[in-house]
Formats: sequence, structure tokens, C-alpha cells
Amino acid sequence: MPQVAAYVQAPARMRHRHDSFTKKFLRRVLDSEGTFTAEMEVSPDAQRFDGYFVPHRAHAARRRDLLDRLTTRACAFEAFRAAPSPAEIESCVRKILNARHVLALARPPKPLPSLWILCAGDPREGLAHAGAMAKRGFARGVYQTPAVLHTGLVVLSRLPETPNTLILRLMGAGRTLKRALVELERLPEDAHERHVALPALLEYRVALLEQPTRTPEDEEFLMDTQDIVQRLKNEGRDEGRDEGRREGRREGRREGRHEGRHEAMQNNLLTIYRTRFGSVPRKVRAAVDRTRDDDALARWVEIFVARSAAEIIAAVAEKKA
Repeated sequence: MPQVAAYVQAPARMRHRHDSFTKKFLRRVLDSEGTFTAEMEVSPDAQRFDGYFVPHRAHAARRRDLLDRLTTRACAFEAFRAAPSPAEIESCVRKILNARHVLALARPPKPLPSLWILCAGDPREGLAHAGAMAKRGFARGVYQTPAVLHTGLVVLSRLPETPNTLILRLMGAGRTLKRALVELERLPEDAHERHVALPALLEYRVALLEQPTRTPEDEEFLMDTQDIVQRLKNEGRDEGRDEGRREGRREGRREGRHEGRHEAMQNNLLTIYRTRFGSVPRKVRAAVDRTRDDDALARWVEIFVARSAAEIIAAVAEKKA
């Protein structure tokens, strides 16, 4: 269990699909940097935060981007897809004050968190109600309430469009998310932002596609992320063809052209899996490596991009060597 095991727990059910996306996104970004607890529940009133994070010492000393600067100390997160109302901000403030009270009673003492409210909408009324002011020394869009409330707000749509804010803007909505996705697509394949963001984005897409009913916001997200999915599909096919041509020219024979294309398609499938889920299971790797059918590999691109890990394993298991 995380460092606050006696005072928090993580219930299985999520309150909202967007909350689930935000939790997974934050976990992927922060899990290697400290202890992240999704759906933090504070006794005795069962009040929950979307996340609670205690950084490792090395993370606290690093300044890679704006999210790093926000998380140099223990903190909790609340995420809102729409602009939080004054009443919702009041509720968040009550939760962080209650959490600090409960954690202060722990023996041994536990890190006392501040709260960051991540707002995809623009909470003009809520900012005024909370007395929040632009946080000195931070980017545009970061606000701080009076110190006694231990609460800050990040208005994602107001953040400057720079590499330092990209991770946070990918948790936005509408135009903010759309423009952040364009930036993400332009990054090199080994970029940190792609490594942490793409799996969460693809998993959220899969979850939405499986829902019998979707909100207009859900449909907007699916449309905004379609280009990334199509790019992964195209890379799985086009890079295989290009590599096959290069190999064919080098070897000067049909076998070299086909083998180069085939190997590139296999590598791309494994790359897509690692991007979404992490380490490739031995069964999946073996099935991809032993498959000599290019048509089967091409069909698997769609499955590897859109399906769950269990469905991918089942799909490759159906193919005989």
C-alpha cells in the first residue's frame, strides 16, 4: 500500500470516465517519480481526491516541466472537465483541509499535501470566489488561493503553448486538447511526453468505444484523437513497405525486399504494444516473431491500436505458426 495506508484507500469504482482518464494519465506520468494513489479516500468522512502524490527526493530536485514544478511536495489532485463552480471549489478546499487534519494525526507523521485543481473549463467565477491570484513565478494559467486554504488551480486552456506545459494541456478539452495533440504528434518517437501520454490516450479511446452511449464530449475526444490512431496504423503499414524497399535495393533481390518489410511490420506491432501497455508478454512477442503472413500482421495493426491487452493476446493466439 502507499505511504498513507492507514488513512487512505483506493476504491475500485471510478466516479466518471473522464476522471478515470485523468487518474491513469497522472499515474503514468508520476508513478516512477514517487508514490501515486488514485482515488485517495480520507477517513472518517470518505471524501476522495482524484489522486495523491508523494514525490521521491530525486523528483523534487528536478525541474523538467510545469507538472514537475507543481509536484515537488506532497499534493492531491482534483480534475474537472467543465469549469468547477464556486460550490465545487469550496468542496475541494474542505477536502484538502480535512485531509491535512487527518494526516497530521498520523504516527509517524505523514506528508501534508496541498491541492491542485486541474480545470479543463475556465472557472472565472470560481477563481474570484476563492480569492485566487496568479501564482508568482509560474506560467500564465496557474493560480493560488490564500495560503491558509492550501489550494491552487491550473486553468489548462490559459496555459502558454510551450513544451513545458504539454503534459498538462493533454488533460484539457476542446481546442486546448486538439492543439496539444498536434504538438504530441510532432514529437520524436522517443520523447518522454509520447511515452507517458499515448498509452493513456489510447486506453481512454478504447474505453469510450466500448460504451453503448457517449456524451458529446466523448465524441469530441474520439474525433480529436482519430489522427493519432490513424498515424499509428499508417506507420505500421508504410514503414514496413519503406523498409522493404530499402532492404530490397540493398540486397537486390525479391527476398530481401519482402524480409525487410516483414521485419519492420513485426517491429511496429511490438512498438505499438509497448506504447500502450509497457513490456510485451512472451506469448505476444513469440506470435508476432513467428508469423510469416503479411496480411495477418496488417490486420493486427488495428487490433494492437484499439483493443485491450487481453483481446490482443487472444487474437494472436488464434493464428497458427
